Parts: sequence; C-alpha cells; structure tokens
Amino acid sequence: NEPRFDVGYKIFCERIIRQRLIVNQEVLRMSQLTRSFSDL
Repeated sequence: NEPRFDVGYKIFCERIIRQRLIVNQEVLRMSQLTRSFSDL
C-alpha cells in the first residue's frame, strides 16, 4: 500500500464510517461513499 492511501483511508474511516454511519446513523449510497473517499 502506498502511504498516501493509508492516511486517506484512516481519515475516511474516522470521518465517514465512524462519525456519519455509526454515530449519526446516516444511510449513504455506495456512490456517495466512493466520492467521499476520492475527495480526500
């Protein structure tokens, strides 16, 4: 893995997976998740 993606993935997990999906219990489409990851 490239370090750039490791950092991006950790940020994605914290901001999107943990905060939005688990804490806020939001429902997001896979396309939204993909776009969010790509925008990091």
